[in-house]
Amino acid sequence: MTRAGTATVVDREMFPSAAGPVSVHSVFRAAANLATPAGLVTLVAASRPAGPRTVVTDLAALDALALEPGQTGDLSATRLRLGALDLDLTGATAWRPTGLDGPIRRDALGQLADRLDGVRLGDGPTPSTAEPTPFQAAVAAGLAAGTRDFTDAVARSHRDDARIAATRLLGLGHGLTPSGDDWLAGFVLVAHHAPDRLGTATAAVDDAARPGTTVDVSLSILTNALQGRAIDPLHRLLAALTRPAGTGIDEALAALADVGHSSGTDMALGLLAAAHLTTNPQGAQ
Repeated sequence: MTRAGTATVVDREMFPSAAGPVSVHSVFRAAANLATPAGLVTLVAASRPAGPRTVVTDLAALDALALEPGQTGDLSATRLRLGALDLDLTGATAWRPTGLDGPIRRDALGQLADRLDGVRLGDGPTPSTAEPTPFQAAVAAGLAAGTRDFTDAVARSHRDDARIAATRLLGLGHGLTPSGDDWLAGFVLVAHHAPDRLGTATAAVDDAARPGTTVDVSLSILTNALQGRAIDPLHRLLAALTRPAGTGIDEALAALADVGHSSGTDMALGLLAAAHLTTNPQGAQ
């Protein structure tokens, strides 16, 4: 039985390269990743944010579609046919990243730092109060050291040291997209907009992020971020840092808190570290 649906938001910049045969890479309740001729495309339920290489549907969830890894279909700029799903893309709004109002403002940056004070990589918006296992403690220590070393290397414009630190962070952490990857994605999104100051970060992550260094979904996210494209609430958070009084910070952070267990907040922490470097040559605070 065919399940008809409508796409509400589509990243049209992925066409025509993403058009053609597709196969299901991975499936979750509200998202499915599809392998296309030009990399992964993400199909999401109505509650999930838009972003690069993403098709937002009008469906409340994807469970009823009974999608399975390996299942094949076809994607074009006007339609997705996949299993029982026949999705119309013709009337969807074209997704575009939120624009910036200017350079990052110190007052707005201070507000974001206050909001994220005490938040640690991998914890998410509601960290566990349980004593960490030795493995969890080792991962946390690795993340802390890796992010510190990467930030320091970028501040010194030392590409090799930054690449080494990025390599240590790739794949480090738990979940679908490890925390080290998400932090790097937030960092390089800012770096894309500040190439003179943070070009070392972009070059280092581009050097380090290769197939096999982390999971496919993370590689796709990092590839997009290197091109200045990320999930919508991360763009909105960066844009809020360019506005007087940081207008929009809380709304963007709330939306990011709903992305994965900790992915959204991990990206925000990476963005914060990079944003500090744009205003403080000595490094992040």
